[in-house]
Amino acid sequence: MGKINLIIAPILKLSQFREMKFLGKRVVLAGGAFDILHIGHIEHLKRAKAKGDILIVHITGDRRYFEKRGYYPLSTQIDRARIVASIRFVDYVFIYNKPHFNQKIVDIIKPDILFFNMESFRIVATKYIKNKFIFSGKVIVDKARKIRSSSIIRKRMDDARKKVA
Repeated sequence: MGKINLIIAPILKLSQFREMKFLGKRVVLAGGAFDILHIGHIEHLKRAKAKGDILIVHITGDRRYFEKRGYYPLSTQIDRARIVASIRFVDYVFIYNKPHFNQKIVDIIKPDILFFNMESFRIVATKYIKNKFIFSGKVIVDKARKIRSSSIIRKRMDDARKKVA
């Protein structure tokens, strides 16, 4: 039986992007927690990649996840990063424990496109418009209807546990 070679995108620190040059390439930045990876995540990232040449994915760090939700993700930040990095059309991944798409991330990576789902856009846009967020690229909001989410899957798991108990 032959060996299976998994091509895994590099998992970098945000500071490592300072030295990178993406000459002539359109850089798309997308982000999320990706706690329970599901088809909705894959399709969202596929649509993000279709908008440019290089897809960089921001993974919400464990500390930030806890601050936002009051509980920790099922998978650690490094496991979530490794899973997302194994998706063939993802080019780079980084973990960050601050809000998505903040000024520091944009200043360092210099993306051409910020790619949001509708829910994230409402939250992020409201915060950063108030804070005079500076971004000269294009903002794209993925209008695909959200049919799956980690919170829905988590609830189904809890409900199933209750039925068994």
